[in-house]
Amino acid sequence: PLTGSLDGTASVYDITGLFINPTSTNYAGLFGYAIGTIKNLTLASVNLTSQGAAGAAGTPGTDGLDGPAPGNGTNGTAGSAPVSALYMGGLVGYNAGIITNCSVSGTVTGQGGTGGTAGVAGRGGDSNGAATGGTGGVGQNGGNGSIAYVGGITGYSIGSISNSSSSDVVTATGGTGGNSGTCGRGGNSVSGTGGNAGAVTTQVGGTGGAAYAGGVVASNGATG
Repeated sequence: PLTGSLDGTASVYDITGLFINPTSTNYAGLFGYAIGTIKNLTLASVNLTSQGAAGAAGTPGTDGLDGPAPGNGTNGTAGSAPVSALYMGGLVGYNAGIITNCSVSGTVTGQGGTGGTAGVAGRGGDSNGAATGGTGGVGQNGGNGSIAYVGGITGYSIGSISNSSSSDVVTATGGTGGNSGTCGRGGNSVSGTGGNAGAVTTQVGGTGGAAYAGGVVASNGATG
């Protein structure tokens, strides 16, 4: 993060043609996170594209044991949501400092992280005799996608912004939800009854994340 001060007076730090295309990051911009002071800085013809880090995938279930007394498959685990929203700006992703007398032009495009896909449930064990096949495990829900905050100057600000402007083309898209896990099939039986597949109850894919876009700032949490 930027913790000190950056002063672009006399065009010493004017920047043209900045290109940033990170993947799997939650803080994106010239500075991902800033708690210091940025002033008198011009960024022209920037081209920033980023996607937030994805949520963790669920783990698969275990298959039931085959044999004369077949076992049941276990459930997979649910996918998880990303640990953070995407904070993205042409200058600063997340601003907790001071921005003054700055301007940005170009293109800023961000998408929230994808929710994790749920693990596949285990199948029921196969019977090698007359016993009923094992029951399949139950699928679980996919993780929700993350929120995207994308702004021309900053995505999210709890600091101060003054005398600053942006002519960026800003696009924000929420992260897509992860897929739900499939249920395990029932086990087979040589001369008995096949096992039941895992119950299909309320398994759903994750919900897509919200998206907030702004010419200067997507969301302003500053008070006072």
